[in-house]
Order: sequence, then C-alpha cells, then structure tokens
Amino acid sequence: MGDYAQVDDVAVANIAQINDVPYANCSQINDCTKAASGATKWCGVHLDREKTYASNSDLTSWSVYDSNNSGSPTGSTDPYYIAYGKDALDGNPRWCATLQNVTDELVYTDDPTNENAWTVVTTLRNGSSDITMKLFVIEWGNGYWMAAGDDGDTLLRSDDGALWDEVDVSGATSINSGKAIYALISDGAGNWWFAQENRIYKSTNDGASFSLHHTLLDAGGSDPGDIRGFTYTNNTLVALCKSTGDMFAAASSDTTDWSNETTLTSVGNFGQQTRIASAGGRVVIAYNLKYWAADVSGKSITLEHNNASLPGSHGNARCISTDGSTWVVGCSDGDVVTSTDGGDNWSISATNVATSNLEMRDNAPDVHLPL
Repeated sequence: MGDYAQVDDVAVANIAQINDVPYANCSQINDCTKAASGATKWCGVHLDREKTYASNSDLTSWSVYDSNNSGSPTGSTDPYYIAYGKDALDGNPRWCATLQNVTDELVYTDDPTNENAWTVVTTLRNGSSDITMKLFVIEWGNGYWMAAGDDGDTLLRSDDGALWDEVDVSGATSINSGKAIYALISDGAGNWWFAQENRIYKSTNDGASFSLHHTLLDAGGSDPGDIRGFTYTNNTLVALCKSTGDMFAAASSDTTDWSNETTLTSVGNFGQQTRIASAGGRVVIAYNLKYWAADVSGKSITLEHNNASLPGSHGNARCISTDGSTWVVGCSDGDVVTSTDGGDNWSISATNVATSNLEMRDNAPDVHLPL
C-alpha cells in the first residue's frame, strides 16, 4: 500500500501524535507507510544580528541580511539559538531565536527569507515586566514554545512564540536561582525536561509546571557535571555533560533509569545544546574541528565516531541541526559543512555565507522535532 496522507481527517502536516505516540515515531498505520519528509529551507543566525537562509535543494547557496532592518536590537547583539515550530493560534509556521541581551531577548518571524519580518519581544504577555535574562535555549513541541536561560528558577512559555508567560519553578526541589538552565527538550507529546546542574526536572502538562524528576550520577555514584545538552530521538532521552564529556541515555518510558556514562573524547567544555542534534536514533555532536556520532535506543549507546575530524579547511563547528536526512554544521567563519548519511561522511557545502565571515551561532530546518 502507499503512504498515508491523513489520519481521522487530519492532514499529516498537522499531526503531533497518534494514540500518544509522537508522529515522528509513527512509521506505519494500517499497512500504510509515512511519506518521506525533510526540510524545504534552513535558517542560520550569526554574530551581529545577521541571518542567512538556504533552500534545502541547494545548501551551497545562502542568502544573507542584517535583521536590524526590521527593528532587531542595534549594535552587536548576538544570538544563542533558533528553533522552528508553529503559531498554535493559527497553525502557521514560526521561527523563534534568542539573543545575548538582557533587555531584548527574543525575536520571531513567519518568514526568515524576509529581512523586514522579524519582531522583537521585550515584555511578558501581561506586560507587567521585561524579560530580563539571557536565554540559552529555545524549543517547540506539541503546540508550545519554551525557553530558558540564566534565571535558574524561571522558564518562559508561549503558544504562539510572540506572547510569553513565566513558568515559576522556584518551588521545585533543589532549584538554584543562581544557576543557569542550558538543556531543555520536548518529546513532542506533552512531556518536557530541563536540567539544572545534574538535576533533571520534568513536566507532563506541556511545560505548565515542573518537578524534580531525577538526579543524574555516573557509574561510581558521583556528579558527572552540568548537563548542557538534551536531545530526543527513537523514544530515547539523551543527556550530555559539559566538564566530562559524558553521554547518558534513558528510554522515554522511564527517564529515571539511565545508562552508565559513555565518555566522549575531548568533549570537555561542551557548552550549548546548539551543538547536538538527533534523528532516527542517531545522535551527532559537532564542536571545534571535530564530531561525534552514536546510535541510541533506550539505555543503549553505540558510539560510531569519537573525536573524528570534520573534513577540509574551515572554522570551528559552532552548531548542528538535522531534518532527518541532512545534517548541517555551521562554523565560526560562516562555512557550512553537511552530511547526508547520519554523520558518517561530511563535505563543505558553502563558505563564508555571512558578511565578513561571521560565525554561525545556530541553524534550523523547517521541520518539527523530535525526529
């Protein structure tokens, strides 16, 4: 039989989950297969407000503009993260990015190819206070956006990416208001996790509230260091720790039961979730001039590439994302390195894609996570 186009009169493009299973994991229904999917375009965010974009059909050609033209903060306002999702109010695509600025922290657009379409967010939905923290991570899942940063007892939540509310987690066990949150992820079915230091907090109500879920320890019962990255794929939650380079995995059915650590060579000081991406059970990390790749399933981690060299001459890898078919690494000199086989092989697709070779801080395709 062929591909399925809709389920219970809902088009596949609008399906988040089927019978509590994330759509990304629904490969077949009633003998009908899921159609092949992938990005149509990619968007990169660079130092000094610059944005780039490229068609998925030609990642050798990236367009560039200065988003200050649409009112983005002036001066050297650098981004941290960009994510793709939806405006839940009308179902239209939306992109949100976080900025390294404590007074103008978020921008969003429905069209990253339009330099005049970015809008700056400075206040909460109720208008009662400015958003006064740097936001290190932003994600979308199951109709909601969430962002977190250097205010360790507050997360931000939105249904449209434009109007945001505070989620006060100060009452959660062991929350430290002085410690930042770098790792935040959704399973696409209403569950969210964030990490502060080695503590993992979970929400089962689309991020409306969180409680302490698990404290991550290594095989010897010691603190493995701060969790700086989460990723979710193949019904598996993966955590990566900064100081040790330790990777841990847990099945989504029980994210209090984790694997022993798999120590990745030379991943110490891994700092941002922008440097880890996953799809189809493959996890790829890009950092400096190296990459790492592992296959994960529940508590099983099979390391396939460990501290391997990215090819050719280019700047340090600063970010990675995937649409499930193509993996895109952005570099400190604006170069773009890609793989179409899960990180087994790489090639330089584009060089110096931004003005003055500006570093690509993050990039994202127009596909919904997880994959």
